Amino acid sequence: MKKLLLLSMICFMLVSGVVFADSMKAMVWKDYGFTFSVPYSMADNAVADAKYYSANDGSMYMYIYPWKDASVTAEQMGEKAIKTMESWNWVDNVSREGDARALNWNGFKGSQLFGTITTDASVAVKYTAIGIIDPGSENNYFAIIYWNSKKSIDKEYYEKAAKILTTFKMEAKKTETVNVQQDAGGMKAMVWDDYNFNFSLPYAMANNESATATSYSANDGKMYMFIYPWKDASLTAEQMGEVAIKTMEGWKWVDSVARDGKARALAWNGFKGSQIFGTITTDASVAVKYTAIGLIDPNSENNFFAIIYWNSKKTIDTEYYNTAAKILTTFKIAH
Repeated sequence: MKKLLLLSMICFMLVSGVVFADSMKAMVWKDYGFTFSVPYSMADNAVADAKYYSANDGSMYMYIYPWKDASVTAEQMGEKAIKTMESWNWVDNVSREGDARALNWNGFKGSQLFGTITTDASVAVKYTAIGIIDPGSENNYFAIIYWNSKKSIDKEYYEKAAKILTTFKMEAKKTETVNVQQDAGGMKAMVWDDYNFNFSLPYAMANNESATATSYSANDGKMYMFIYPWKDASLTAEQMGEVAIKTMEGWKWVDSVARDGKARALAWNGFKGSQIFGTITTDASVAVKYTAIGLIDPNSENNFFAIIYWNSKKTIDTEYYNTAAKILTTFKIAH
Protein backbone atom coordinates (compact mmCIF):
# COMPACT_ATOMS: atom_id res chain seq x y z
CA MET A 1 0.00 0.00 0.00
CA LYS A 2 3.00 2.32 0.32
CA LYS A 3 3.01 2.37 -3.45
CA LEU A 4 -0.43 3.93 -3.45
CA LEU A 5 0.61 6.67 -1.06
CA LEU A 6 3.50 7.63 -3.32
CA LEU A 7 1.35 7.90 -6.43
CA SER A 8 2.50 10.73 -8.65
CA MET A 9 1.27 11.99 -12.00
CA ILE A 10 1.49 11.85 -15.74
CA CYS A 11 -0.58 11.85 -18.29
CA PHE A 12 -15.01 12.74 -22.23
CA MET A 13 -17.83 12.73 -21.23
CA LEU A 14 -20.16 10.42 -19.41
CA VAL A 15 -23.14 9.61 -21.46
CA SER A 16 -26.19 10.67 -19.40
CA GLY A 17 -25.56 14.24 -18.47
CA VAL A 18 -22.13 13.99 -16.85
CA VAL A 19 -19.75 16.33 -18.71
CA PHE A 20 -16.00 16.55 -18.08
CA ALA A 21 -13.55 19.31 -18.94
CA ASP A 22 -10.84 19.08 -21.56
CA SER A 23 -12.72 16.56 -23.71
CA MET A 24 -11.18 15.55 -27.02
CA LYS A 25 -12.56 15.70 -30.54
CA ALA A 26 -11.70 13.01 -33.09
CA MET A 27 -10.18 14.47 -36.25
CA VAL A 28 -9.25 13.06 -39.66
CA TRP A 29 -6.59 14.52 -41.96
CA LYS A 30 -8.35 13.32 -45.09
CA ASP A 31 -5.40 13.84 -47.43
CA TYR A 32 -3.62 10.96 -45.69
CA GLY A 33 -6.24 9.09 -43.70
CA PHE A 34 -4.39 10.24 -40.56
CA THR A 35 -6.62 10.23 -37.47
CA PHE A 36 -6.09 11.74 -34.05
CA SER A 37 -7.88 13.61 -31.28
CA VAL A 38 -7.29 17.12 -29.95
CA PRO A 39 -9.03 19.22 -27.27
CA TYR A 40 -12.14 20.91 -28.64
CA SER A 41 -10.54 24.31 -28.08
CA MET A 42 -7.77 23.37 -30.54
CA ALA A 43 -10.07 21.57 -32.99
CA ASP A 44 -12.09 24.75 -33.46
CA ASN A 45 -9.05 26.41 -35.02
CA ALA A 46 -7.72 23.68 -37.33
CA VAL A 47 -6.28 24.08 -40.85
CA ALA A 48 -5.60 21.13 -43.15
CA ASP A 49 -4.24 20.72 -46.66
CA ALA A 50 -1.88 18.30 -48.42
CA LYS A 51 1.21 20.13 -47.06
CA TYR A 52 0.49 20.26 -43.35
CA TYR A 53 -2.09 20.09 -40.57
CA SER A 54 -2.27 22.67 -37.81
CA ALA A 55 -4.46 23.30 -34.76
CA ASN A 56 -4.20 25.65 -31.80
CA ASP A 57 -6.13 27.19 -28.95
CA GLY A 58 -4.04 30.36 -28.69
CA SER A 59 -1.75 28.84 -26.07
CA MET A 60 -0.79 25.42 -27.46
CA TYR A 61 0.11 24.95 -31.13
CA MET A 62 0.39 21.73 -33.11
CA TYR A 63 1.75 21.11 -36.63
CA ILE A 64 1.93 17.81 -38.51
CA TYR A 65 3.89 17.53 -41.77
CA PRO A 66 3.97 14.65 -44.27
CA TRP A 67 7.20 13.34 -45.80
CA LYS A 68 6.96 10.98 -48.78
CA ASP A 69 10.06 8.81 -48.51
CA ALA A 70 9.85 5.19 -47.35
CA SER A 71 13.65 5.02 -46.86
CA VAL A 72 13.89 7.42 -43.89
CA THR A 73 13.96 6.36 -40.23
CA ALA A 74 11.95 7.70 -37.31
CA GLU A 75 15.13 9.36 -35.99
CA GLN A 76 15.64 11.13 -39.33
CA MET A 77 12.05 12.32 -39.25
CA GLY A 78 12.65 13.69 -35.75
CA GLU A 79 15.65 15.59 -37.08
CA LYS A 80 13.46 17.08 -39.82
CA ALA A 81 11.18 18.39 -37.08
CA ILE A 82 14.16 20.12 -35.44
CA LYS A 83 15.30 21.60 -38.77
CA THR A 84 11.79 22.85 -39.45
CA MET A 85 11.64 24.68 -36.11
CA GLU A 86 15.10 26.16 -36.71
CA SER A 87 13.84 27.60 -40.00
CA TRP A 88 10.90 29.49 -38.46
CA ASN A 89 11.61 33.20 -38.69
CA TRP A 90 10.74 33.88 -35.03
CA VAL A 91 13.11 31.19 -33.72
CA ASP A 92 16.60 32.09 -32.52
CA ASN A 93 17.68 28.68 -31.17
CA VAL A 94 16.34 25.13 -30.65
CA SER A 95 17.85 23.13 -27.78
CA ARG A 96 17.18 19.52 -26.76
CA GLU A 97 16.59 17.95 -23.37
CA GLY A 98 18.22 14.52 -23.40
CA ASP A 99 18.30 11.93 -26.17
CA ALA A 100 15.49 11.01 -28.54
CA ARG A 101 13.06 8.37 -27.26
CA ALA A 102 12.09 5.42 -29.46
CA LEU A 103 8.34 4.69 -29.52
CA ASN A 104 5.99 2.08 -30.99
CA TRP A 105 2.25 2.70 -30.87
CA ASN A 106 -0.89 2.32 -32.97
CA GLY A 107 1.11 0.76 -35.81
CA PHE A 108 3.62 3.63 -35.95
CA LYS A 109 7.32 3.71 -35.14
CA GLY A 110 8.42 6.99 -33.62
CA SER A 111 11.31 9.03 -32.28
CA GLN A 112 10.39 11.74 -29.76
CA LEU A 113 12.39 14.81 -28.73
CA PHE A 114 11.81 17.37 -26.00
CA GLY A 115 13.39 20.77 -25.56
CA THR A 116 13.19 24.54 -25.61
CA ILE A 117 12.93 27.06 -28.41
CA THR A 118 14.40 30.46 -27.68
CA THR A 119 12.64 33.12 -29.74
CA ASP A 120 14.17 36.22 -31.30
CA ALA A 121 12.53 38.11 -28.43
CA SER A 122 14.29 35.84 -25.89
CA VAL A 123 11.05 34.08 -24.90
CA ALA A 124 11.34 30.42 -23.84
CA VAL A 125 8.99 28.09 -25.70
CA LYS A 126 8.72 24.41 -24.75
CA TYR A 127 8.22 21.81 -27.44
CA THR A 128 7.80 18.10 -28.04
CA ALA A 129 8.62 16.86 -31.54
CA ILE A 130 8.13 13.40 -32.95
CA GLY A 131 9.22 11.65 -36.14
CA ILE A 132 6.64 9.13 -37.28
CA ILE A 133 7.11 6.15 -39.59
CA ASP A 134 4.08 4.42 -41.08
CA PRO A 135 5.33 0.93 -42.09
CA GLY A 136 2.16 0.46 -44.14
CA SER A 137 2.89 3.20 -46.70
CA GLU A 138 5.60 5.45 -48.09
CA ASN A 139 4.10 8.43 -46.29
CA ASN A 140 5.84 9.36 -43.05
CA TYR A 141 5.29 12.34 -40.79
CA PHE A 142 6.70 14.60 -38.15
CA ALA A 143 4.73 16.53 -35.56
CA ILE A 144 5.58 19.53 -33.40
CA ILE A 145 3.61 20.73 -30.38
CA TYR A 146 4.74 23.85 -28.55
CA TRP A 147 3.67 26.50 -26.02
CA ASN A 148 5.16 29.48 -24.19
CA SER A 149 7.02 28.02 -21.22
CA LYS A 150 5.78 28.77 -17.73
CA LYS A 151 6.72 26.72 -14.68
CA SER A 152 3.12 26.57 -13.48
CA ILE A 153 1.81 25.02 -16.74
CA ASP A 154 4.69 23.12 -18.37
CA LYS A 155 3.91 19.79 -16.69
CA GLU A 156 0.21 20.04 -17.59
CA TYR A 157 1.00 20.96 -21.21
CA TYR A 158 3.51 18.12 -21.59
CA GLU A 159 0.74 15.77 -20.45
CA LYS A 160 -1.76 17.32 -22.86
CA ALA A 161 0.73 16.95 -25.72
CA ALA A 162 1.35 13.32 -24.74
CA LYS A 163 -2.39 12.67 -24.70
CA ILE A 164 -2.71 14.06 -28.25
CA LEU A 165 0.27 12.09 -29.58
CA THR A 166 -1.04 8.77 -28.25
CA THR A 167 -4.15 9.19 -30.42
CA PHE A 168 -2.19 9.34 -33.70
CA LYS A 169 -3.04 6.46 -36.04
CA MET A 170 -4.02 5.71 -39.61
CA GLU A 171 -7.68 5.13 -40.46
CA ALA A 172 -8.73 1.59 -39.63
CA LYS A 173 -8.70 -0.98 -42.38
CA LYS A 174 -11.84 -3.02 -43.07
CA THR A 175 -10.60 -6.02 -41.11
CA GLU A 176 -11.07 -5.94 -37.33
CA THR A 177 -9.24 -7.60 -34.48
CA VAL A 178 -11.50 -9.12 -31.87
CA ASN A 179 -9.89 -8.42 -28.49
CA VAL A 180 -7.10 -5.97 -29.28
CA GLN A 181 -8.93 -2.89 -30.55
CA GLN A 182 -7.70 0.65 -30.04
CA ASP A 183 -9.72 3.83 -29.91
CA ALA A 184 -8.61 7.44 -30.27
CA GLY A 185 -7.21 7.50 -26.76
CA GLY A 186 -4.91 4.50 -27.02
CA MET A 187 -7.31 2.07 -25.30
CA LYS A 188 -7.36 -1.70 -25.30
CA ALA A 189 -10.63 -3.66 -25.40
CA MET A 190 -10.92 -6.05 -22.44
CA VAL A 191 -13.34 -8.80 -21.40
CA TRP A 192 -13.98 -10.01 -17.84
CA ASP A 193 -14.85 -13.54 -18.97
CA ASP A 194 -16.59 -14.59 -15.75
CA TYR A 195 -19.40 -12.12 -16.49
CA ASN A 196 -18.98 -11.25 -20.20
CA PHE A 197 -18.24 -7.76 -18.93
CA ASN A 198 -16.67 -5.67 -21.74
CA PHE A 199 -14.75 -2.42 -21.32
CA SER A 200 -11.64 -0.59 -22.53
CA LEU A 201 -8.57 0.56 -20.61
CA PRO A 202 -5.46 2.61 -21.36
CA TYR A 203 -2.75 0.16 -22.41
CA ALA A 204 -0.65 0.99 -19.34
CA MET A 205 -3.49 -0.24 -17.11
CA ALA A 206 -4.45 -3.18 -19.33
CA ASN A 207 -0.92 -4.53 -19.03
CA ASN A 208 -1.31 -4.88 -15.26
CA GLU A 209 -4.70 -6.49 -14.68
CA SER A 210 -6.07 -9.32 -12.59
CA ALA A 211 -9.42 -11.09 -12.96
CA THR A 212 -11.21 -13.66 -10.79
CA ALA A 213 -14.86 -14.49 -10.18
CA THR A 214 -14.85 -12.12 -7.17
CA SER A 215 -13.12 -9.03 -8.57
CA TYR A 216 -11.39 -7.38 -11.50
CA SER A 217 -8.50 -4.96 -11.00
CA ALA A 218 -6.12 -2.97 -13.20
CA ASN A 219 -3.62 -0.19 -12.59
CA ASP A 220 -0.70 1.67 -14.11
CA GLY A 221 0.93 2.52 -10.78
CA LYS A 222 -0.91 5.84 -10.69
CA MET A 223 -4.57 5.13 -11.40
CA TYR A 224 -6.24 2.09 -9.83
CA MET A 225 -9.52 0.46 -10.83
CA PHE A 226 -11.54 -2.27 -9.10
CA ILE A 227 -14.82 -3.83 -10.27
CA TYR A 228 -16.82 -6.13 -8.00
CA PRO A 229 -19.89 -8.28 -8.78
CA TRP A 230 -22.94 -8.35 -6.51
CA LYS A 231 -25.52 -11.08 -7.07
CA ASP A 232 -28.80 -9.53 -5.93
CA ALA A 233 -31.39 -8.44 -8.48
CA SER A 234 -33.39 -6.58 -5.81
CA LEU A 235 -30.83 -3.80 -5.30
CA THR A 236 -30.93 -0.35 -6.90
CA ALA A 237 -28.06 1.50 -8.55
CA GLU A 238 -28.00 3.87 -5.56
CA GLN A 239 -27.62 0.93 -3.17
CA MET A 240 -24.77 -0.46 -5.27
CA GLY A 241 -23.08 2.95 -5.05
CA GLU A 242 -23.38 2.78 -1.28
CA VAL A 243 -21.80 -0.68 -1.33
CA ALA A 244 -18.83 0.92 -3.17
CA ILE A 245 -18.50 3.54 -0.40
CA LYS A 246 -18.66 0.88 2.33
CA THR A 247 -16.01 -1.14 0.49
CA MET A 248 -13.61 1.82 0.44
CA GLU A 249 -14.30 2.53 4.11
CA GLY A 250 -13.29 -1.08 4.83
CA TRP A 251 -9.82 -0.74 3.25
CA LYS A 252 -7.11 -0.77 5.94
CA TRP A 253 -5.25 2.28 4.62
CA VAL A 254 -8.41 4.45 4.52
CA ASP A 255 -9.16 6.88 7.35
CA SER A 256 -12.29 8.48 5.89
CA VAL A 257 -14.32 8.70 2.67
CA ALA A 258 -15.93 12.06 1.83
CA ARG A 259 -18.37 12.80 -1.01
CA ASP A 260 -18.45 15.75 -3.39
CA GLY A 261 -22.16 16.41 -3.82
CA LYS A 262 -24.98 13.97 -4.43
CA ALA A 263 -24.95 10.76 -6.47
CA ARG A 264 -25.67 11.17 -10.20
CA ALA A 265 -28.13 8.89 -11.97
CA LEU A 266 -26.88 7.44 -15.28
CA ALA A 267 -28.12 5.17 -18.03
CA TRP A 268 -25.80 3.87 -20.78
CA ASN A 269 -24.93 0.71 -22.74
CA GLY A 270 -27.85 -1.15 -21.13
CA PHE A 271 -26.77 -0.28 -17.58
CA LYS A 272 -28.49 1.85 -14.98
CA GLY A 273 -25.96 3.55 -12.74
CA SER A 274 -25.39 5.80 -9.78
CA GLN A 275 -22.09 7.72 -9.68
CA ILE A 276 -20.39 9.29 -6.68
CA PHE A 277 -17.29 11.53 -6.59
CA GLY A 278 -15.20 12.37 -3.58
CA THR A 279 -11.98 12.19 -1.59
CA ILE A 280 -10.44 9.41 0.47
CA THR A 281 -8.19 10.55 3.32
CA THR A 282 -5.60 7.89 4.05
CA ASP A 283 -4.18 6.93 7.44
CA ALA A 284 -1.10 8.93 6.40
CA SER A 285 -3.28 12.01 5.70
CA VAL A 286 -2.83 11.74 1.92
CA ALA A 287 -5.78 12.92 -0.23
CA VAL A 288 -6.92 10.38 -2.82
CA LYS A 289 -9.60 11.27 -5.37
CA TYR A 290 -12.14 8.64 -6.40
CA THR A 291 -15.11 8.05 -8.62
CA ALA A 292 -17.39 5.18 -7.63
CA ILE A 293 -20.33 3.82 -9.56
CA GLY A 294 -23.09 1.34 -8.80
CA LEU A 295 -24.17 -0.65 -11.88
CA ILE A 296 -27.46 -2.43 -12.43
CA ASP A 297 -27.75 -4.90 -15.30
CA PRO A 298 -31.53 -5.19 -15.86
CA ASN A 299 -31.01 -8.39 -17.87
CA SER A 300 -29.48 -10.50 -15.12
CA GLU A 301 -29.25 -10.88 -11.36
CA ASN A 302 -25.58 -9.85 -11.50
CA ASN A 303 -24.95 -6.25 -10.60
CA PHE A 304 -21.63 -4.50 -10.11
CA PHE A 305 -19.85 -1.61 -8.53
CA ALA A 306 -16.65 0.00 -9.70
CA ILE A 307 -14.08 2.21 -7.98
CA ILE A 308 -11.35 4.23 -9.71
CA TYR A 309 -8.89 6.27 -7.65
CA TRP A 310 -5.58 8.15 -7.75
CA ASN A 311 -3.49 10.37 -5.48
CA SER A 312 -4.97 13.84 -5.72
CA LYS A 313 -2.99 16.68 -7.24
CA LYS A 314 -4.52 19.88 -8.54
CA THR A 315 -2.57 19.70 -11.80
CA ILE A 316 -3.82 16.22 -12.73
CA ASP A 317 -7.25 15.74 -11.13
CA THR A 318 -9.24 17.01 -14.14
CA GLU A 319 -7.29 14.81 -16.54
CA TYR A 320 -7.71 11.75 -14.32
CA TYR A 321 -11.45 12.40 -13.93
CA ASN A 322 -11.61 12.49 -17.74
CA THR A 323 -9.72 9.19 -18.04
CA ALA A 324 -12.00 7.57 -15.44
CA ALA A 325 -15.06 8.85 -17.32
CA LYS A 326 -13.71 7.50 -20.58
CA ILE A 327 -13.21 4.06 -19.03
CA LEU A 328 -16.67 4.01 -17.46
CA THR A 329 -18.44 4.87 -20.74
CA THR A 330 -17.03 1.67 -22.26
CA PHE A 331 -18.66 -0.64 -19.67
CA LYS A 332 -21.00 -3.07 -21.40
CA ILE A 333 -22.33 -6.61 -20.88
CA ALA A 334 -22.32 -9.00 -23.85
CA HIS A 335 -25.65 -10.85 -23.60
